[in-house]
Amino acid sequence: MRARVGAVSPVLFKDGEGCGACYKVRCADQSVCSRRAVTIIVTDECPGGYCAFGRTHFDLSGAAFSRMAIAGQGPELRNRGEISVLYRRVTEILIIETAFGDERTLCKYRGKNIAFHVNEGSTDYWLSLLVEFEDGDGDIGSMHIKPEHVDALCPGGKEERLPLIRMCNFILPIRVFRREMGREGERGDCEEEGLMATDFFWSYTDEPHATRRKQILAKYPQIRELFGPDPWAFIKAQNRKKKPLKAVQREEKELEYALCLQINAAVLIQLWTATYLCSASWLKILTVAYFFGSFLNHNLFLAIHELSHNLAFLTPCYNRWLGIFANLPIGVPMSITFQKYHLEHHRFQGVDGIDMDIPTYAEAHAIKNAITKSIWVILQLFFYAFRPLFLKPKKPGMWEFINLLIQVSMDSCMVYFWGWKSLAYLILSTFVGGGMHPMAGHFISEHYVFRPGQETYSYYGPLNLMTWSVGYHNEHHDFPRISGSRLHKVKEIAPEYYMNLSSYRSWSQVIYMYVMDRTVGPFSRVKRKLDAKVKKAA
Repeated sequence: MRARVGAVSPVLFKDGEGCGACYKVRCADQSVCSRRAVTIIVTDECPGGYCAFGRTHFDLSGAAFSRMAIAGQGPELRNRGEISVLYRRVTEILIIETAFGDERTLCKYRGKNIAFHVNEGSTDYWLSLLVEFEDGDGDIGSMHIKPEHVDALCPGGKEERLPLIRMCNFILPIRVFRREMGREGERGDCEEEGLMATDFFWSYTDEPHATRRKQILAKYPQIRELFGPDPWAFIKAQNRKKKPLKAVQREEKELEYALCLQINAAVLIQLWTATYLCSASWLKILTVAYFFGSFLNHNLFLAIHELSHNLAFLTPCYNRWLGIFANLPIGVPMSITFQKYHLEHHRFQGVDGIDMDIPTYAEAHAIKNAITKSIWVILQLFFYAFRPLFLKPKKPGMWEFINLLIQVSMDSCMVYFWGWKSLAYLILSTFVGGGMHPMAGHFISEHYVFRPGQETYSYYGPLNLMTWSVGYHNEHHDFPRISGSRLHKVKEIAPEYYMNLSSYRSWSQVIYMYVMDRTVGPFSRVKRKLDAKVKKAA
């Protein structure tokens, strides 16, 4: 039992309500950890230290550490003291059968009983049941009825068409037990990763960023000095105070030119590469597109994201013109349209029918396993681009027509002078860079819920250098008027607001976890109802 008991922080212990709960815990560091998970029974609340400040924390035994480690790495893992883990509450599945079942559960409490009653409201056509876990915590996730002759009932997947079971007004002679999703380290009849959600996480509170923004500004008003366009780097507040206004404006003007130079360089390099590959083989074009062009096009896509917040110039139309120019190598006109939908994503995060960043029910129901999730990841840029056009089309204006005209003209010139392969290279660079690609990991990492209770996640890794620091996503949603080059300052000034939030170090790992974790899918997003107040604001 040494590896099967543990203490948890107050946020999970809940003043004793969490005592007796079961959690499956797996180490996230693949350098010293295997994919084996340990399932623990909560017996106590861990004191202070790592467990303080509202953190989610597990105090595990040395045996539990050894079980999660790669062979021979147990001592090293234990000596680390604190490690990052993935965890989930073990779903309690009641399997009702007329014979004793397989004794494989890790969360079975001997001597506890299930009370199984037929309610008064039952009829010949409708069976109403009351199932209670007596002497336990009463937490029953789902229930399946299993006739004696059926070998196994694996939760999830297609529904089993079971024979009709006639029940009279008495307690059936059944044995009920909790089934674990396969032994540790094995892939039993049921996958060890659990069940994929069948609906979104519905929240009945406002999105968290506005509240956190008010708290941070009340405590650190100097963060306001970071607001506004910052084309290249942060001009320190003390320098602003020392320099005359004209000097500051002149310096900001120089930095505007610096940003234009950076975008110009990416655009010209990508267009030159397209002309260079005009007669190359398709294999060479695809290879260069994946390993080179995808990085440039994704950089430009996220430059457009930065420009959609008017973070390059004080004059909005200048940002739009630069966005249209940055759009050229992407191959498809999207700069102006993206701005309209993206600003709604910030203002109405998660609101049903307004935030077009969230997958549709049709998408989510079609994604059932790792294969379909992989296909969805590869094609996610198409879903991302076309979802709002079908679900919430907006009437195009003058700027959309300008964007379309300039983009079509550039594409036509590319085909006329250098052929279809040059244009294909640009579009392939966009497509592969938005699919199964390290740069595209931010599409998933930003808001897909791997840890219930948190709906926005930051990434603190090296690719921020190529993506205008879009990885600082909690910071970005808290302060959308702060440019990417300054977002790290927010975390430095107010670290206590971000240090306890889950974050990532690898976008590639996020894609891998999304595909392989059976509990995560398109439904792993937080949504909010469209109430009258929000509808009026929209």
